[in-house]
Amino acid sequence: MPGLSAALVAPLSLPVLTVLFSEAGRPRAVGVWAAANFLALPIGPIPGGWLLSNYWWGWVFLMNLPVVLAGMIAVILLIPESRSSFFVGALDATLWISLALAVLGIS
Repeated sequence: MPGLSAALVAPLSLPVLTVLFSEAGRPRAVGVWAAANFLALPIGPIPGGWLLSNYWWGWVFLMNLPVVLAGMIAVILLIPESRSSFFVGALDATLWISLALAVLGIS
């Protein structure tokens, strides 16, 4: 499930850069974003393998909690709210119902 969640969320992080950075700063921001994603793939399994070899297997999942909490705090403090005129109230309800059904279907 964590891999599936990451696969759904990772592409959504790139559009956030268009909100946060000006036209001039976007190429550098996208470069840092791409480098971080490129490095995470080969480096991520190393601590996971080490934890599996030396400790309880559940730590592989629990080690992400501090990262998630730090990310949530950073999002709340650093990313300004932006709203699209595309989404309206009826579409929001449809979106939430679809999301709930997708989560139920996956689990």
